[in-house]
Amino acid sequence: MEMSSRPAARFRDPALIAVLVAAALLSIGACVVTALSGTTLAYADAMSHLLITGRVSGASTPGAAQLGGVWLPLPHLLAAPLVEWDPLLRSGIGACALSMGCYVAATGWLYQAGRGITGKAVGGVVAAAVFATNPNVLYLQSTPMTEVPMLAGIAATIACFVAWCRTDRLRYLLLCALATMLTTLVRYEGWVLLPVLVAAVGWRSWRRAGRWHVVRADLVLFGVLAASGVVGWIGWNAIIFGDPLNFLRGEFAKPELWVAAGDPAVGDWAVAGASYLWAVVAVVGPVVLVAAAAGLGFLVWRTRLRAEALAPVLLLVLPVFYVFALQSGQRPLHVPQISGDLYNVRFGLVVIVPAALLIGYLAAQVRPRSLARCAPVAAGIASVLLAAGGIATLQEPQAFRAGAAERTSARGAAWLREHYDRGRVLMQSWNNETVNFESGIPLRDVVYEGSYRQWEPALADPAAHGIRWIHLGRARGVPDRVWTSLHGKPELTRSYALVYADADRQVYRLRGSCR
Repeated sequence: MEMSSRPAARFRDPALIAVLVAAALLSIGACVVTALSGTTLAYADAMSHLLITGRVSGASTPGAAQLGGVWLPLPHLLAAPLVEWDPLLRSGIGACALSMGCYVAATGWLYQAGRGITGKAVGGVVAAAVFATNPNVLYLQSTPMTEVPMLAGIAATIACFVAWCRTDRLRYLLLCALATMLTTLVRYEGWVLLPVLVAAVGWRSWRRAGRWHVVRADLVLFGVLAASGVVGWIGWNAIIFGDPLNFLRGEFAKPELWVAAGDPAVGDWAVAGASYLWAVVAVVGPVVLVAAAAGLGFLVWRTRLRAEALAPVLLLVLPVFYVFALQSGQRPLHVPQISGDLYNVRFGLVVIVPAALLIGYLAAQVRPRSLARCAPVAAGIASVLLAAGGIATLQEPQAFRAGAAERTSARGAAWLREHYDRGRVLMQSWNNETVNFESGIPLRDVVYEGSYRQWEPALADPAAHGIRWIHLGRARGVPDRVWTSLHGKPELTRSYALVYADADRQVYRLRGSCR
């Protein structure tokens, strides 16, 4: 069954319409439940994303440079218009709208990819159902996190690649390149997928035409557009930060900031692999994982990995990348079975896209067809069973929030929210995200490490630069720049009075402005 080249024909597909409507209803329901439970901003990273997004237009020095140079910019750029009204920023709902839209779009693209690979609507419906009903996906799409936009980018890329392989239409190759480029601007997993896709396009072109000039043309057409995001981000870092690899070796990009000394996965391939496998089991579920493995076996056996059938296999490079990242000490991932806690377990969720497509393929092979139509229900039941055991991506931030350091930060934020009246605040953002965000201090009044030509002068002489409040932080025993620059210094105690202190921070207020 050839994928239609007419967009209007696709939207007359009743199965696609049903999938999109069901995904929209699930999305809204999950977002409401999450908001009512007060866990929309459970992740500290969610607040960090919102701070970056809000600063684009609302910082003391607004502008595109507020996007920074570590986290990729596209999610923040897309969400910026949605948080112009402060209640939408502070609640997280504005940025959640982006995640929700990406969730619905990803579900539709997985339907298209699954149908393209199998040639049957049931393959697409099952692939969409496996993804859309996963409780960890549903929770993350109800937050301002960037995982679901990344999954949407991957799903769009694969759907367009499959369409190109089936139809040989140039528009799909260009759309695949565009989707790849956008994905590389969402999360760095897209950078890993980029060279794999370049190789797949070259292989498919050779199999199709058998002439090198055709291969070169396809590779140039795909590669220039697909790689432009990576090139642009490297150029951005070079221009803004003076180092094209600032996102790897900048002040706030060093792995030692988050990888603890003695992490059991570092230097040990077996532990790194086991940690990632346990994370996949936690967020995808053992039933889905086993079914996906069976689907992979069927796919290899029945298709001998023809071009469009190769698509879900290409994505298996992502788990390999994560294991390498853990083993090399670039990223941490903790699971209770090895480390005794949960940390970055959401990294395992990238497996849901290839798993969904492989299970869709498996369902399409089931006979009789009436039994195959039960597969979406089975996917939903598997998701309910997974949720009954606990939503790992929610349990992780909840455990973090319950920790002593985060409780102390919440108390400090509450004190500032009650006592802050007006004036500029000197506060490092990094490692103080909870206080910065939950205190409710207007972003325009905060002078932080991204305040252009304001940060360093304010650190040197805060009173002379209009600073009324000073926050000195040493979260988890690590003093920030404000602490190291001002703690115990005459320029602080001469002009400012200590008005709040706890184990992790001190807050000073300009003398003469205290009540």
